[in-house]
Amino acid sequence: MISVLIVSTFSEEAHWIKDLYKDIAVKYSNDVWNYYLFTNYTSIPFFLNTVQNIDIACIDVTDEKGINIAECIRQRFSCCSIIIISDKTISPLRYIKPSITASSLLLRPFDKDCRFVLKDVFDEYVKAYFNDSMESSYCIENKDGKQIVPYNQIFYFESREKRIILATDHREFRFYDTLDRLEKQLPKGFIRCHRSFIVSREKIVSIKLSQHSIHLTNGGIVPISRTYKDAIKEIR
Repeated sequence: MISVLIVSTFSEEAHWIKDLYKDIAVKYSNDVWNYYLFTNYTSIPFFLNTVQNIDIACIDVTDEKGINIAECIRQRFSCCSIIIISDKTISPLRYIKPSITASSLLLRPFDKDCRFVLKDVFDEYVKAYFNDSMESSYCIENKDGKQIVPYNQIFYFESREKRIILATDHREFRFYDTLDRLEKQLPKGFIRCHRSFIVSREKIVSIKLSQHSIHLTNGGIVPISRTYKDAIKEIR
């Protein structure tokens, strides 16, 4: 399923965006689509701590609380497509920054082009969502539906407690599979280093064979087992 979060201090505006997205979604599939709509910021922090995933978020940033919410969403849901809702009274410097990395912008007062902005963002995300064979991303299927994670955001895959954990810098995704199958399926940018780990080559900072460990760009450490030591030596 795809989850859409809409935050606008104008109730009519929020419902307009929701209705538009519902109309677009019908044209794609009969899958379940979740829509979360808020007209104030009070309960959103609690909501973000309970929800499993947000795919698309439309956030009103005309209040500083909206900026904070957008930053929180980017940190927790790194793959989320964020659409900023603003107006000409707000400096773009407040919301055009790496901590938000918005996909698009809606400026009040809305005009007919706003519909195309919303549709374009939705189209791009859904195109990736339904394309399991994307060369640049990994598609997870679990109880929360399908989730797309770009390969360049993945640090490692870990086998733990009969499940696979896909680790990004800010989040872990859990699903059922085996590392043996993943090892055959993943592109060459990933390498098996342990019976319980497959690591991304581009996230490696250093390899310390004497300590049987791989150090990653985010400060994480992944173990090396004797079985895979020779393979790891070749990428030093």
